[in-house]
Amino acid sequence: MLNRIKNSKKRPLAINATDTELIDLIKKRSNIYSKALYEIKCDNLTKSEIVNKIAKIYETN
Repeated sequence: MLNRIKNSKKRPLAINATDTELIDLIKKRSNIYSKALYEIKCDNLTKSEIVNKIAKIYETN
């Protein structure tokens, strides 16, 4: 996971972060993410498909 995050140009916080800093960030965020009521698996989805899934959740709740 660390290599995937560090090698992504879409993650500016990770570009110059050490492994320890990334692990700390992941731990902090996972606590917040675990409180989410909904989860959308975004693998292999287009931006439009993701937006549609979010809209559908919003409209039905």
